[in-house]
Amino acid sequence: MKRFMLIAVSAVLLAGRALADDAPIKADVTAKGEVKGEPAAEAPAAKSEAKAEPAVEAPAVKSEAKTESAVETPAAKSEAKAEPAAKGKVKNEPAVEAPAAKSEVQAEPAAKGEVMGEPAAEAPAPKGKVKSKPAAKAPAPEPEAASEPVPAPAPAPAVKVFSAEERLNAEWTYLKDAASDATAGVPTADADDLAAFIQRHPDAPMMGEAQLLLASLYQKQGDAKPAMVALLRYLYEHPGAKAEIKAKSNLLELGDKTLSRQLRSALGDLVKVPETADNSERLATMLQRVVDGLGDVFFDATVTEIRRYQVRYPDSLRLDSVQMSLGQLYEKNRKYPAALLAYQKVITVYSESPLYPAAQFAVGRIYADDFGDYKKAIEVYQDLAEKYPQSPHALTALQRTAQLLSEKLKQYEIALQIDEKIVKSFPKSDGALKALNDEALLLRDRLNKPTEAVDAFRRLAEKSQGVSAVQAYQNAAAVAKDAKEFKLEIEMRSAIANYFPDAKEAAQELFAAGEVYENSMHDLEGAIKEYKLVAQKFPTSKYKKKADEKLSKLDK
Repeated sequence: MKRFMLIAVSAVLLAGRALADDAPIKADVTAKGEVKGEPAAEAPAAKSEAKAEPAVEAPAVKSEAKTESAVETPAAKSEAKAEPAAKGKVKNEPAVEAPAAKSEVQAEPAAKGEVMGEPAAEAPAPKGKVKSKPAAKAPAPEPEAASEPVPAPAPAPAVKVFSAEERLNAEWTYLKDAASDATAGVPTADADDLAAFIQRHPDAPMMGEAQLLLASLYQKQGDAKPAMVALLRYLYEHPGAKAEIKAKSNLLELGDKTLSRQLRSALGDLVKVPETADNSERLATMLQRVVDGLGDVFFDATVTEIRRYQVRYPDSLRLDSVQMSLGQLYEKNRKYPAALLAYQKVITVYSESPLYPAAQFAVGRIYADDFGDYKKAIEVYQDLAEKYPQSPHALTALQRTAQLLSEKLKQYEIALQIDEKIVKSFPKSDGALKALNDEALLLRDRLNKPTEAVDAFRRLAEKSQGVSAVQAYQNAAAVAKDAKEFKLEIEMRSAIANYFPDAKEAAQELFAAGEVYENSMHDLEGAIKEYKLVAQKFPTSKYKKKADEKLSKLDK
């Protein structure tokens, strides 16, 4: 019995010594949680939810896995919970690297374990559920096969680039084909394209033919007016061309069918193209002639041609006259706002133009006659007279000012001042004579100033000739008679006989002067004197006999 116990104690001691002498090893955990006593091989760190702490030996691992002892002892099959290494003290033993176990372990921070003098572990402890199956080494990547050269893309087919000349010819071909198309409505639609083509390429070599084609398309549509304007443009742009006679004949034929006799005469004058080498000059002349003679008939087509001219010849020296023609065209057709703007453009844009006074006078006329704004018209007229005092339009502007002041605003005294200004500024003009006559009538009829009226008529007579002068003296005598200014009356009647003895009224007026002496002034001596003068100066007149009868009665 003692012997048996000694043997058992010895066996236990030997087993304990053996365990103490063996180096600690890292358990290789299998998928089932079995731990083999073989040294652990290095493995890559497993994915873990734990943060790795650098320079720390293998951390203690809490494991819920059951481990089996690598030593075959009776207690090897018993279930035991692995004690975490962090809770024990490891002294002077090198750390054994182990693969990260895929077991449900929770990495303990290094602060919980006491590490004494061991070198730092290379792999951090994983956190999370980890199976204990060792990670297999990833196979080495196979070398990439040499890439084959990529073939170059096939070149794109060459695109033909048309020149400007080729494009122009292609468009012209298209327009001619469309014009000859018998499909209903196609030639009509083609006329718009053709008109735009002519406007874009006015100097192209086929423009003459294109204009004739456009005229024929308008004619087929029954639009005679734009057809005639297209033919006129052809004649003025291509004088002496091969088709000139044919175009003139076609134009006049259309005129005979659609225009009155008076307008046909104006059209006949239009076919006489001026001889000048400058194309813009000829076209400007054409536009002015059309406006003057046929502007009310060819209104729409003429407006279009004027706009085209302004775009085509932006540097033309005739732009001011063309713009003036546009204003006249609008005014003729009672489009007064448009006319006003057209004239104002001449004033503003072409202020150096000799047409400035005419344009400004036209502005005043529209304000007065068409808008009824008399004060605005007077302002325009006054400005014109001040800027261009020697212009014929300045005289007309002053006359219109006096007329508006008298007839529309009833401001007679101011009207008299304007009349006097006309007389002084234009003393030898017919305007001065008219101003004096207007002044005399205002003094007689509106202001009841007979003496001043007589003076105005006398001044008028002195500046006038022949019949006009005699009429002025007669008017002066009539005013004096109504005012009972008998001496003035005698003076005015005698002046006719003295200054115009050959006038048919001379003998009559001198005899009338004798009657004023006799009947109005009861001056018989004066009457006898006048009757004797009638008998002497006009011996063949019927008033000689009357004068003799008066003298025979008065001498008794």
